[in-house]
Amino acid sequence: MLLKVLGVILICSFIITSADSGALVVDSITSGGKLKTPRYQRVIWAVATGLIAAVLMYGGGLNALQTVVTISGLPFAILLVMMCFSLFRGVSEDYQKSERKEKLLERESYRKNILDLVNKEREEKNLKKIDAEAQAKKKPNITDI
Repeated sequence: MLLKVLGVILICSFIITSADSGALVVDSITSGGKLKTPRYQRVIWAVATGLIAAVLMYGGGLNALQTVVTISGLPFAILLVMMCFSLFRGVSEDYQKSERKEKLLERESYRKNILDLVNKEREEKNLKKIDAEAQAKKKPNITDI
């Protein structure tokens, strides 16, 4: 007998907690995402949810309640599938962008390395020219003597 009472208490606390959470979520959604809403508004949503469930249980039993839950969940399931495709598409686009950025950075790195090599060669040629000119200026001409 004690276990039956304990089971009923646990089931009731689960149902009450779930209903309260559902009312909180619906209240938050209908108030535009505000977290602090009037207390009576949340109570109205909790009572409305409870009344709908009670009417469905009275009118058609558990089977009617399950049918309504399944039918009302179907559009949400379709929305979730569309969101999955959208998420996949977004991740693919981000991956492609990062690949293009990586290739661009690699090209820029190659370009910079090539320019550095070309500039080093030019500098070395210029330095050799300048050294040759300086050496030519230092040598006395025969006509100068």
